[in-house]
Amino acid sequence: MEYGLEHYHYREVYSNTAPDKLLVVDAFDPEIPYQTSEKISLRVKNSEESKKILLREEEEIRMEIKTVKCKKAPVKKGEKAGTVSYYLADEKIAENVVVTERAVEKRTWEKCMKIVTAKFLTLESLVWYVKYV
Repeated sequence: MEYGLEHYHYREVYSNTAPDKLLVVDAFDPEIPYQTSEKISLRVKNSEESKKILLREEEEIRMEIKTVKCKKAPVKKGEKAGTVSYYLADEKIAENVVVTERAVEKRTWEKCMKIVTAKFLTLESLVWYVKYV
């Protein structure tokens, strides 16, 4: 009993590590209509749930993050983009899913035409046309 108390301690397994951003190609953002790709944030799902594991003093937990670097639009909010795995020696002891923080729309011809039409058919452009043509 004394040996266990002296050599083993509870340690938290999960760290709240933010994965790299995900590059979304063929994306559409109405605020920046000329941009064709966008980087969005990722988060580890259920990372706030801290778990404690009984470990010896010399044992270490290794964390491995695997995420998709690039994805084609559309992307939904909460869509799976990878995993975070936790290993003790070579044995996987836990795994969390990496998900997208927000949704990204797909760039379509219709959306681009709406932006172009809105830019050229504003009241100011019509006034200029009537005045100078």
